Amino acid sequence: MSVKTFIDHIRFEAQEQGLTASMARGRDLVARILFDSPFNAVVAAERAGKFLYPGLSDARSAELKATYGTIVDTFVSIAAKFVELYPVYRIIVPLMTAKEAVAMGRIPEPPQLTLSSLEVLQEEARSRGMEIEWVTFNPGNLHQGRHLRFIRTGGNWYALDDMFLDNGEAYITAELNGSVFRYREIDDVEGTHKFLCHSFLNGKWVTRAGEHTMAYSSQLDMTHGEIVDG
Repeated sequence: MSVKTFIDHIRFEAQEQGLTASMARGRDLVARILFDSPFNAVVAAERAGKFLYPGLSDARSAELKATYGTIVDTFVSIAAKFVELYPVYRIIVPLMTAKEAVAMGRIPEPPQLTLSSLEVLQEEARSRGMEIEWVTFNPGNLHQGRHLRFIRTGGNWYALDDMFLDNGEAYITAELNGSVFRYREIDDVEGTHKFLCHSFLNGKWVTRAGEHTMAYSSQLDMTHGEIVDG
């Protein structure tokens, strides 16, 4: 996980809690909270091969309030949940596919994405400074590996979710009319690692943005766990 992705995870969680900040301001705030440096300096240090370990400081957080205001407290509380996991990688080892779990009666059928429900989700995304882009399947960007399907967009391969986990959760990448849907911040041309996903959580399906695993071309016959562990 890159430091950019780590910082963005915290920003996205803050957005889910209703905090609004521009991409640049949010990234800078999280970087300063955790690394005591602006975002661009943190990214440059990582690219130069320096190992960066995040940490929280009450004194630093208090100083940042003078510039950023009381939102610092909320960002700090969110960041605290992530710090203890960094740089640990979660290895996902599904028991079976979500579709298999549905067929066995372990979970109900996921909801069907429609144009009208997609429009509602797009409006919700825009209210948080995000856009949802259509990524349409074609022979050049869709790969069926031995374990997973992959979609190529923005120059990167992403594993499409279809998994049922041992804790009862399940994830299926949402599809409509031969397309999947990637989230992008309006002022960021790179795009995020999040796709629209049906998630079975706490006994019910919800459709929302879900982090997807990025893979190199050499990993397209691997499982989720092998990709993340590698």
